Amino acid sequence: METPRNEIEQLHAQMQDMQMEIDILEETINVLKKTLASTRAP
Repeated sequence: METPRNEIEQLHAQMQDMQMEIDILEETINVLKKTLASTRAP
């Protein structure tokens, strides 16, 4: 069984990974919005 400290460290690492994934997805959305806007411009 993991100690609470190890479990917290593991959860913290998982949280950092998830935050990075969120940041990447948000930036991807921004790029796609800009791409769509530029392709629709006359």
